[in-house]
Amino acid sequence: MNDAVRLYLRHLPAITRLIDRMGLGFYYHNPLFYLSHLTKAKPWKIEELDGALCMDAGEWCSILPIIPDRQRYIAAVRASVRSGRPVLRLPQWIEPHLYGFLIAELWPDYVGSTVELAHMSGNRLKGLRQPIQKVERSGRASVYRLPPEEATEAAALVRTWYELRAPILGEMFQEVEITWLFRNIGWLMQHVPGTFAMAVRVDGQLVAVNISTVLSETIWICHTERYDPRSLTYVNQLAFRDACRQPEVAALPWINDGAAEVQEMPGVANLASFKRRLSDHTLTPLGAWKDRIG
Repeated sequence: MNDAVRLYLRHLPAITRLIDRMGLGFYYHNPLFYLSHLTKAKPWKIEELDGALCMDAGEWCSILPIIPDRQRYIAAVRASVRSGRPVLRLPQWIEPHLYGFLIAELWPDYVGSTVELAHMSGNRLKGLRQPIQKVERSGRASVYRLPPEEATEAAALVRTWYELRAPILGEMFQEVEITWLFRNIGWLMQHVPGTFAMAVRVDGQLVAVNISTVLSETIWICHTERYDPRSLTYVNQLAFRDACRQPEVAALPWINDGAAEVQEMPGVANLASFKRRLSDHTLTPLGAWKDRIG
């Protein structure tokens, strides 16, 4: 555990409490996302400001509140933008306070009903429910919570996903980070409350995994999923459905970032498309840049 991780974990309980109060329930306030980047060989920088943390990714940064003071949060955002560091994933309420900077809408976060996904009843979900039930009726698949003892096997599945997807994706996004998350699932469950992972085996072989966490008192996120595309179709959606049935998140809506590395594609059974089709509404955050004119 490096110093950046220690600093982040020290403030994580406050950040989690403040997400709702400060209107910041966005993907870039997801501890799984941050921790996987803070542990890289060249980790992101983290700086403690007056009332906030600045997570500096190089080309952009994100400001996380650690005290319930909007004015100090605004000041931290303004200081970062003024210094030339774009700040991403800001709430709409901050826009009037950033006059003089460039403000742009970013890709939306989409939000859906966990209860609806857990039960999958009604005509709206018929087209998704039937293929998932087909996987279950095959008798070949079993879904369960991934234990820490299977972390190495899960990390190997992540590598398989990247190897098989390389010709399609072209650029490999977050391979190191996603592999780290599954390899260290036991550590994450210990240090990040509300974190769990789901797994699917087909004929005894691990073919799908996802990892989720509670973001606040009102929302959760299934952060990422990896699977073997050579296996039964919809095994990853099956894992997500059962993630929605877990007690940590069953009463909360889920949120998913619209900038998933596999974008929504009509007719394609990836999890991003699956969630987008099921979303109830979207949240559109902002980004702020230094005014290039003045």
